[in-house]
Amino acid sequence: MAQRERNLPFVHVSRVRSHLPYNADFHLHENYEIYLLIDGQLDYFVEHTCYRLTPGSLILFDDKTIHKCSNALDTAYERATVHFNPYIARGLGTDKTDLLACFQTIAQRTNIVQLTPAEIEEYLALADRILRLRFDRRNGTDVLQRACLMELLVLVNRCFSARKSTAQASQPAKVTVSRLRPLLDYIDNHLTEDLSLDALAQGLSMSKSNISHIFKEETGSTPSRYITTRRIALAKHLLRSGCTVTEACMQSGFNDYANFIRVFKTATGVSPGQYKKDALSAQEL
Repeated sequence: MAQRERNLPFVHVSRVRSHLPYNADFHLHENYEIYLLIDGQLDYFVEHTCYRLTPGSLILFDDKTIHKCSNALDTAYERATVHFNPYIARGLGTDKTDLLACFQTIAQRTNIVQLTPAEIEEYLALADRILRLRFDRRNGTDVLQRACLMELLVLVNRCFSARKSTAQASQPAKVTVSRLRPLLDYIDNHLTEDLSLDALAQGLSMSKSNISHIFKEETGSTPSRYITTRRIALAKHLLRSGCTVTEACMQSGFNDYANFIRVFKTATGVSPGQYKKDALSAQEL
């Protein structure tokens, strides 16, 4: 999946409808993502909070936000996602308009809004046009794709701006169970230390079986998967900041260099060294 994502064009739309049970694991993307649930009901775990998404829920992710989702009711659902290169999108703005401003809500944990029927219709019209342009081989298609992305980002920014004063009230219901938060907080606060199941049990004064049970029941995943994804996110940040591969390995908590290379390549599709080279080149666009 990571390798396929790296090969996508600078803007990519995916519209999926399915009735199959769905339970993605913890992950993060190379690009930025705009996710709209059109129909159905999903539980979406974002960082430390799980949201119950309903039709019209729109959520934003940058390349550092860990998330996972599952089909809450095992019934049919439909969603439309837009992935795009943030470095190219940043260049489409002006001195007056920062097209990526809406993504600043992620740090404030207000990166979810509920769209009106008119906003959903406008979003889907733009997303569907980007999807159709993917198969257009005529000259100027890339310009039209950029124009559609610009319109879409303006729409999303306006949606968030209009709800800024009542952002919390407009968000989907939070369904995170409080017993999970101490586990996540402990992991985040000790990310570069030993976080084996034994170490977690000792640090949290809990049994290993209880820790595994809580993680499985509340997230559908494991502590190990969450820790690895969190460390990969930190390693990517360090590499983009100019750290060497060895520094990124040690400062993100992997410590074992060979294991770091293997895990990082599995998660991103490239080696840490190549990732750093690509990331620094992209920042110069």
